[in-house]
Amino acid sequence: MNLIHILVACSLMVAQPANKEAILETILSEPKAAKIPMQYKTEGDATQNKGAGTPDDVLLKQGIEFYNAEFYERALQALESLQENYPQSPFKDQASLWKAKILVQQQKYADALQELSTIPQQSGEYPAALFMTGRVNQAMGKPLDAIEYYSKVAGLYPDQDFSDDALILVAQLYISQKKGNAALRVLLKDIKQYSDRETVDDAYYWLGKILSTDPHLKDVELARKVYTIFLKRASDPAYNAFYSSPLKDRVADELKRLDATYFPE
Repeated sequence: MNLIHILVACSLMVAQPANKEAILETILSEPKAAKIPMQYKTEGDATQNKGAGTPDDVLLKQGIEFYNAEFYERALQALESLQENYPQSPFKDQASLWKAKILVQQQKYADALQELSTIPQQSGEYPAALFMTGRVNQAMGKPLDAIEYYSKVAGLYPDQDFSDDALILVAQLYISQKKGNAALRVLLKDIKQYSDRETVDDAYYWLGKILSTDPHLKDVELARKVYTIFLKRASDPAYNAFYSSPLKDRVADELKRLDATYFPE
């Protein structure tokens, strides 16, 4: 088989939707041992203690405090002072992440992307920079660019706290682009790989949504099964992500709608 035939075969294989048995196997499987309670870092959190109590550390904390208080210009001043006066600071990349967050709030997206591009690949903040670059592109209305960056995060740094969030965002963007097959594959991957994460309830919700509405993948019986499993786990404190999920009422409403429409008594 020559290279062209191999590429065509691979592309056809990728295009195939997940079969019903694969979906059932995934949603019926028990989650991995939950890491509860689990603390999730947001991109750019100043959680490292190196240099604590030093002037650059103080400037970073000031910038974060001003950001949280929505004094964005003062926050920028503190962070820029850190970068200008302490160019070798261990906090300089975190300062860039927070600056990018401020610039996004100000809708200065090009400036935010420029700031994120200064964070080198060897930096510990680089995965967060990739994730935030995806967020900026999404805010700019560039879904394919956003998918590219989110996919890099999930593919290159699967153990990051926000890698599961990246997959959920990829799935949502695929849904917005009417690419149900692609969204379904991403959601199944998220459930298999991150069943112990707090986003697993989102994955089940969107999986049920695709199966109940997508014109090419519609399978209301399977959607009903997904929603039923969701609500069963939501009643059990052992399944913390489902039990504490803000999506419980929405899933219950979706299940009622399916029952009334397709399974009337």
